[in-house]
Amino acid sequence: MLGEKEFPHWIGCVALKELRQGLRKGVFTIPFAIVHILAILAVFLDYSSKRSIPYFDTSAFLNPAMFFPFPGNNFSCGYLWALIPLCSIIIIPLTGITMMSQELQKGNNELLILTSLKRDRVVIEKFFALWSLSLLTLCSLIPYTFVSYWVNGMHIFVLSELILSIIVHSAVTSAMVIAISGYTRIPHRLLFFILIGNTAMFCLISCLLEIGNANLFRHYLNGIIASFALVVLALASAKSQLKLTLFFYEVKPTKTVCVLIFISPVLAGFAALMTFGFIPSLGYLGAALLAWFSDGSTKTKSELARKKLNIPDGTKLIG
Repeated sequence: MLGEKEFPHWIGCVALKELRQGLRKGVFTIPFAIVHILAILAVFLDYSSKRSIPYFDTSAFLNPAMFFPFPGNNFSCGYLWALIPLCSIIIIPLTGITMMSQELQKGNNELLILTSLKRDRVVIEKFFALWSLSLLTLCSLIPYTFVSYWVNGMHIFVLSELILSIIVHSAVTSAMVIAISGYTRIPHRLLFFILIGNTAMFCLISCLLEIGNANLFRHYLNGIIASFALVVLALASAKSQLKLTLFFYEVKPTKTVCVLIFISPVLAGFAALMTFGFIPSLGYLGAALLAWFSDGSTKTKSELARKKLNIPDGTKLIG
């Protein structure tokens, strides 16, 4: 059994449970072992073909062309940098495709309501648990990148941009996977994937269009704000799936979040006009905050009376 002090005490109970289960599952351990074998092969191919991380006059932040070793791609950084994002951005986040559905299908979400855990905390801790697995894989593969030093030197700034890009991309895909896992039916998952995938594509294209024209600070600012907004939009959709009851005057939060995801590129266009094209990502951020805070848990009269009389809610009696 795992010891009590293997994880820091500040990690939440939901994240602790997901980390312990995730590190034990074969869907994580088997790809984790295979990717290291493929990394050795990729290092050998890069060394034999004299491929290394090139230097660019423009920013490499959030540029997906850096990760495709196709012939004629001047932005390619080699086979190893095609393998690292494939594992950290796609394969490892996909291992969490059942994170939310298992809570809904097994009725665990109803048990969570009896505790002091809120839907916000459940979703955020699940996200950080899945993102931590991606970052763990990324950290284990970074030492392989130092072989480029023996080929053509090493550009520290470009290397830092590549690592930061993978960290941001993995955060977005981890949040998207958790949001998709909140839908139990496959057609609903496909429709939501198309919806949020189109929004993410618009967001990425708007960030890439600024690489040649904008300064470095503006490019980083828009990229980080837009990526954070996508994470919040995805987690807001996942949070809405955990809501058990609706009052007659409430709108179903899932539909509201989906509408905000759909119109977020339009809001980004309005933000670009209002800021003279400087920070269009504020439109995505506004839609994300509206989606997150619009889905609040309404306090019932019994809850308010219990809080006023200081009556325990049975949280300490569970477990």
